[in-house]
Amino acid sequence: MKGLIVSFLIGLCTILNAQQVKKVDSDVLFTCYKQGKSGDCVSVGFTKAAICVYGVNGVFKERTIDDTHTEVTLKNGKKYILTNDEFAMADTAMHIKAGENSDPEIIRYATKCFAVMAKVKQDIDNIGTFEDAIYKLQHGAHGRKISYTLGLENNVEILEKTPDDVSGGIAWTKKHVVYVYNGYMDKYGKKVPLDPKYYGGLKLIP
Repeated sequence: MKGLIVSFLIGLCTILNAQQVKKVDSDVLFTCYKQGKSGDCVSVGFTKAAICVYGVNGVFKERTIDDTHTEVTLKNGKKYILTNDEFAMADTAMHIKAGENSDPEIIRYATKCFAVMAKVKQDIDNIGTFEDAIYKLQHGAHGRKISYTLGLENNVEILEKTPDDVSGGIAWTKKHVVYVYNGYMDKYGKKVPLDPKYYGGLKLIP
């Protein structure tokens, strides 16, 4: 009986600590936040696409280790541990601005995704510090390879055409990346028809 009670309490704590996934309307993501002057288009576009397809708290799983450390488990099964200082550093460095339909919960999760992206890039590219990984992420990351930074490389389809029929993804030119959904694109926090100059893209698969 005692063992059953302990198992029940452990299960109850697991349920209480589980973060509820919140689906976000695609139109909200177009206008919720936007790239700032010092930000980068790839991270903004990809975080919007990931949140669109998987929801807030649905891009990866989280487990609190202690007061200063959080473990994240990506969809590819890899695990990473981030500190509160790293989350704070990423929050400052992402340089996003609130949009017309700003939602603090979505923005907080977007910056959390950005922190994870930097942590993964630090690992897979053997970058010395987390701060340097943020810099590398913001200066040179390409949309074609960005899925690896959130462990979504097995959940993407690369498109060699204008992605005008994608329900959650990104489109790119040689110089810019944008979030796209069903023939529309994010133009600095505004929903506009997708420009055909975007010759390629990435579709996220649920």
